[in-house]
Amino acid sequence: LWIEYGTMSYALHSFASRQLKQWRAELPPELVQQMEGRRDSMLETARHCFSSAARCEGDGDEEEWLIHYMLGKVAEKQQ
Repeated sequence: LWIEYGTMSYALHSFASRQLKQWRAELPPELVQQMEGRRDSMLETARHCFSSAARCEGDGDEEEWLIHYMLGKVAEKQQ
């Protein structure tokens, strides 16, 4: 569940980033600021989810690479 939630949060972050890049000039500054806050919140949620997934002990290691891959992507976005 942590992986699914983190993946969805990251997808929402990416969607918000694309929308901001495309429509920033047409949007009012208050809305841009609100969207930036939500975008950053979704990235932080994704980081939390994948960090939590990394701490879970399960039977299978088949998705362990995905957790580390997504944590790397989040870290890159957060610089």
